[in-house]
Amino acid sequence: MDQTAEDGSIALGVGYEAVLDGIRYPAFVLDAERRVVAWNGALAAFTGTPREEIIGRTEASTAFYQDGRRAKTLADKVIEAPESADEVFDVPRTDAEGTAYGDESTMFNARGEERNIRFTATPLYDGEELVGAVETVRDVTDEKRRGEAMERLVEETVETMSALSAGEYSARASFDCEAGVIREDLLGVVDATNRLADRFEALMDDLQAESETLSVTIDDAAGAATEIDALTDEQNRSLRTVADGMGEFSANMQEVAATAAEVSNAADAATQATSAGTDASENAREATDELVATSDRLTGTVRELDERMASIENVVEVIERVADETNLLALNASIEAARAGEAGAGFAVVANEIKSLADETKTHTTEITALLDGVQEQTAVTVEAAEQSNRLVEDATGEIDEAFSALSRIEEAVDEAAYGIEEVVAANDQQAATIEEVTATVEDVTEQSDEITDLSGDIVDRTTAQQESLSSLSAHLRSDRSRADPSTDG
Repeated sequence: MDQTAEDGSIALGVGYEAVLDGIRYPAFVLDAERRVVAWNGALAAFTGTPREEIIGRTEASTAFYQDGRRAKTLADKVIEAPESADEVFDVPRTDAEGTAYGDESTMFNARGEERNIRFTATPLYDGEELVGAVETVRDVTDEKRRGEAMERLVEETVETMSALSAGEYSARASFDCEAGVIREDLLGVVDATNRLADRFEALMDDLQAESETLSVTIDDAAGAATEIDALTDEQNRSLRTVADGMGEFSANMQEVAATAAEVSNAADAATQATSAGTDASENAREATDELVATSDRLTGTVRELDERMASIENVVEVIERVADETNLLALNASIEAARAGEAGAGFAVVANEIKSLADETKTHTTEITALLDGVQEQTAVTVEAAEQSNRLVEDATGEIDEAFSALSRIEEAVDEAAYGIEEVVAANDQQAATIEEVTATVEDVTEQSDEITDLSGDIVDRTTAQQESLSSLSAHLRSDRSRADPSTDG
């Protein structure tokens, strides 16, 4: 190397030295001849190689790989192929459009600890002339450990969640790492995951219990829905029967209305007839009153005649006694005339005549007595008949009075019945209107019941689908539980 090149390298190193010392990451610069021309303090502290020992040397890799694993640093490779190191040395570009390259490796630091490092290198140009390369080194050991720990943490969390989703409800996350590698708040995800798992397991236990209970409930609901379906069918039949019955009932109500009108007319006629009967009863009562008075007069007359006949009988008895005595006197006279002889012959004739008259008088008095007896018998019968007639007339008068009272009550009852029938007719008309409304309502209810029947059928179908879904869920839960806890098999 000529003096000019060496002076240029020294100038390059001096120019970058101040810059490199101003950054906190370890860094160094190689010239075009791969000699170390700049080595900042951070890199000296990291590698344990002081600046004065490495400046001017071409084996910068020995400060990083004391075991000789690598003979070239990334800066060496960039100097050899500044525009194509990615192709020549298989190192990735950190900038797709630029010439910055990056790579990772491990090394032992000044304390003999193996560290993970990530380094980047970029070629340096003076115009179009390559004058060297700058490489920065970062200790990513903690970052690497943190990344690995985070990866393990994520894997543990994912595995736990996967186990839970697979039905292993007792799965819990477990994670250990060195203190300070992961922040405590990030480690809290383990506890959070386990708390979630606890709640999830409790939830799944509750879900299984609820699913079993719900299964029973849905079974009951399915049975009830089937019964409802049957009941709605029966209700439809009943409603149609009611609708038909209401139609017949409406027709019967029309017949009742017609009959009620006829009854109302009949009641009016009955009222008129009752009024006529009341008038006739009043006339009959007046006639019987007159008949009673006449019967009383007749009874008195007959009784008076009976008394007179008794007097006549007494006179006839007197006449009969007189005739008997006259006959006895005529007999005595005849006896005396016979004793007188001729002198008493005329007197004997007279005595015989008197005797004949007396006998005839007795005969007539006997006939009169017989006639009087017959008349008295007839008079007694007449008196008894008159008295019986009087009693019958009086009884008839009482019955007529009762009939009159009854007719009066009947008239009042007929009036009330007529009024009631008029109310029945009015109520029947109102009832007929109501029946029409009820019939229309029943028809509407029948249509709604048909809709309910369709809905209940849909409910039965949906309930059946729920039963199938719930049975599948219960079977899935039992299967998950069996996989999570083999002791529950069989």
